[in-house]
Amino acid sequence: MKRDHRALSEVRERSPFAIPPHILVVADTADIGEAVELAEALDECGADAEVRLTADAAADFHGEADAVIFAGAAGDSGVFRHGAVRVAVTDERASVSGYDFVVNRPVNPSALMRRLGERLPSVRH
Repeated sequence: MKRDHRALSEVRERSPFAIPPHILVVADTADIGEAVELAEALDECGADAEVRLTADAAADFHGEADAVIFAGAAGDSGVFRHGAVRVAVTDERASVSGYDFVVNRPVNPSALMRRLGERLPSVRH
């Protein structure tokens, strides 16, 4: 993933979070490009985002995510129920349940970060 070379304080200046939220974007192979783009956009908005394939996500991920975003056809295998905010990215016509909230494509990263800000610890309440 490309890295932002601006000073971290400059990125945080635009973010309501005391520390960058750790966001895991989970995707199937077919949706990996979309997931990488979303993770990079969330990084631009002040998050610490990483991408994992659905099949590898549970075994590969050793940290505590603040939020897990299931992009495309990726489904929640039930592994990420440890308190992380769970978000589904779907087409407008899709019906899903069992997530903290659902966002439709195309995802607006700033709006998504604002919604996460309603659920995650922040500097400004």
